[in-house]
Amino acid sequence: MWDSGVPDSVFDLFVPAARLPEYAARAYEAYLHGLRESGWRGDERAVRLAVCASAVKYDWLTALSLARAGEEQIDYGGAGVVAGELRYRERGLTLAFLAGGAREARELAPGLGFPAAPSA
Repeated sequence: MWDSGVPDSVFDLFVPAARLPEYAARAYEAYLHGLRESGWRGDERAVRLAVCASAVKYDWLTALSLARAGEEQIDYGGAGVVAGELRYRERGLTLAFLAGGAREARELAPGLGFPAAPSA
């Protein structure tokens, strides 16, 4: 689904969030291909679980974004200011995408022998 570089590239505004599903799928398939080429023959669901569960590492970004809502943000590299509307739209779409990955991880975990996560 993704590695940290895929969501990070959207958060840094290098690629639009609309491309995230496509890039994430390509990154995931390339990762699986590399595993198979190296001789790995494990359960693909375990790889999918690990990739999807990595979404939780971005949970902190929501709180930070809200805390800095009124501040200007300089774009990556310092060349200019990022418009708040763009910043929040792209981050929001990306966080929603990552939430889908976290949901998928919760669904995969019990089938792989991990205890079901408590309901919120």
